[in-house]
Amino acid sequence: MFPSNSRIAVVNGVASGLGKLFALLLAAAGFNLALTDPEPADGTVAEIIEHGGTAWAQCCDLVDLPLSRVSRRRYWRDSGAAMLVNNAAFTPFLRSLAETDVDTW
Repeated sequence: MFPSNSRIAVVNGVASGLGKLFALLLAAAGFNLALTDPEPADGTVAEIIEHGGTAWAQCCDLVDLPLSRVSRRRYWRDSGAAMLVNNAAFTPFLRSLAETDVDTW
């Protein structure tokens, strides 16, 4: 997947927003990226490659535990990743943080 001497980071939630920003910053810092998001992250991968970086993405919803386990095994065992940016979010409610009770949090 990546050269054995490369620095590899795994970033999830990369199709947009902060996850995409984290991925772009890590690519600019010289990391090769293994990316995951429930939505296709082709745009993020293309942008990284366009700027000379290396990235690979897989659609994976971390709430789907069997698929998530396969993805983790693939990323960690097969890539030799050195860093994880856990940017996944699951919000089954549409409230602000201030309106979220402790039990829900």
